[in-house]
Amino acid sequence: MHSAVIDTLGIYTVICMGGTAGRWARSLLGADEVAGRFVETNYRKWTSEAHLSSHGVCVLTLTHPGRADWRNPAADPARLVRAMLAR
Repeated sequence: MHSAVIDTLGIYTVICMGGTAGRWARSLLGADEVAGRFVETNYRKWTSEAHLSSHGVCVLTLTHPGRADWRNPAADPARLVRAMLAR
């Protein structure tokens, strides 16, 4: 169902907040090619990732802003998001 809606609407980027949502979306869409990665530059070193499907859909799995303070440059995945939106 979700993949049909994504195809019909022509969506090319899906943003998931947190690893569980990201794994689910990547599995559903077949997005298994790593296209980018941001690793926090603080003590946690949490990772946000971008994966591409064979159909060109990008799934961004970002640290949840309820857990990571995106206002802090050390934890802000914005460069990864901008790069994937610009592709």
